[in-house]
Amino acid sequence: MGRRKKYKSIEDYKQETQKIQDLIGGLITIVKVFEKLPEFPQLKSKAKEFEKIMDDNPQLKFDKEKIDNIYELGFIRLFASFEAFMYEYLKELYIKYPDSLPTDRKIQVSDILDWKTKKSVNDFIVDHIAIENSYDLKTWERTLKGSFGIEVFENKEKEQLFNSLNLCRNMIAHSGGKTNSKIVRDFKKIFKDSDEPKGKFEIEKWDIFDKKLFNSLIGITGEIINRLEKNNA
Repeated sequence: MGRRKKYKSIEDYKQETQKIQDLIGGLITIVKVFEKLPEFPQLKSKAKEFEKIMDDNPQLKFDKEKIDNIYELGFIRLFASFEAFMYEYLKELYIKYPDSLPTDRKIQVSDILDWKTKKSVNDFIVDHIAIENSYDLKTWERTLKGSFGIEVFENKEKEQLFNSLNLCRNMIAHSGGKTNSKIVRDFKKIFKDSDEPKGKFEIEKWDIFDKKLFNSLIGITGEIINRLEKNNA
């Protein structure tokens, strides 16, 4: 068997994930250590002074809401990184398998007049189609399956999890983290929840902006990456 091809997009996403985890973990560790400082034997005599500093500088106090905000920022950053990966990975596949490029796309002649070589024209076409087919998860997933025989998710439950995380991201980015009728409707579509009172989707009661949300995205995108690596396309 030949050596497996290593995709730069996969390696880059792994590194980005680790950077984000290190950043979040480092910040949380600093907060916890800072809170425990007055309990250190060497600093016990300064406990009252420390307490006064904290009272005078409320920005130094990290309650649950602030901790949640740190994880929320990490969640948004990680999601953006995964979306960038979707495009980069698909572009690498098109370069490796040029015959998989769709032939039914239309490109304006004016878009390629400035390109001087065949390679530059081809690079533009690959870039154009990779952007188009990684615009959203559904299109990306359908393209990988139809053009390369790659199944993104292990099962329906994993797909539902990722789609629900995507809706949480949209709720943060587009409605300030507040539930609205569209968000509830979209969640019901994912889980096929009934409209009966017993099936009411009480998303407004969720405490979603914490490390569970962040860690769920770490987990599911990690599983996707592992599946793509094992696929050895």
